[in-house]
Amino acid sequence: MILAVGMVATSALPADRRPRPVALTAAPGHPDGHPDDHDLGSALRTPAFWLLVVGHGTALVAVSAVSLHLVPLMTQHNGIPLATAGLAVAVMSTAQLLGQVVTGVVADRLDKRRLAVGCMVVQTGVLVALATVSGFGPVVAAATVHGIAWGLRGPVMTAMRADYFGVGSFGTIMGWSAGFVSIGLVVGPLLVTGIAGGPGGYPAAFLVLAAVTAAGAVAFLVLRRPRVPTRLRCGDGAGRA
Repeated sequence: MILAVGMVATSALPADRRPRPVALTAAPGHPDGHPDDHDLGSALRTPAFWLLVVGHGTALVAVSAVSLHLVPLMTQHNGIPLATAGLAVAVMSTAQLLGQVVTGVVADRLDKRRLAVGCMVVQTGVLVALATVSGFGPVVAAATVHGIAWGLRGPVMTAMRADYFGVGSFGTIMGWSAGFVSIGLVVGPLLVTGIAGGPGGYPAAFLVLAAVTAAGAVAFLVLRRPRVPTRLRCGDGAGRA
C-alpha cells in the first residue's frame, strides 16, 4: 500500500526542481526571495524556536506514553478485558484521525498558538482523568478526548514553524526541531514505566505526565512570534558601507 500510494502521489508532484529566480531584496541563502525568512542560525537564537521545542516535546511525552501504556493501564489497573482495551485504542486512534481532519479547517481561522494551548490544557485534564477514574466508559471517553486533542494539535506544530520562521530554510529548521522533539517520544514511555513500577503505580505516573503537559501549555502560552532577522541586503546603504 505504501509503494502504491507513494508512486501515485509522486507522479502528481512537479518534476521541475530548478531554483526560482532570486529577488533583488532576497537575503543570501533564501532563493525563494523572502528576506524576512529565518535561516537555521537566526531561528536557533530566538526564544520561539526553543519554546516550540519544549511545547511540542512535552506533548509527545504524553502521546508516546499513552499510546504504549493505555492498554496496561486498563487491563492491570482497571481490570478491563484485553479485547475491550484494544477497542479503546481503536477509538482513540479514530478520534486522532478526525482531529487531524478538523485541524485543516480550524487552524486557518483561529490563532494557532491559542489552539495549541487549549489542546495542551485538554490533554492535561485527560491525563488527570486517566489517573483517577475507573471503569470502561470513563476511560474510553478520556482516551477519545485525548485522541481529538492530539489530532488537533499535531499538524499545528508544523504550520506554526512555517508561520514563525518562513519557508526559506523550513526543511532545515523542521529537521533540527524534530531532532530535539523526538527526545520526548523516547522519554514518555520510559518515564511512565519507571514511575508505574513504584508504590504510586499508574495513577502516579499519569499525574506526572499531566504535570509535564501543563509545562508544555505554559510554553505555548508565553510563545511569541520572533522578530524579523536583520541582515545586510545587497544594494542598500549598509551593504555599500
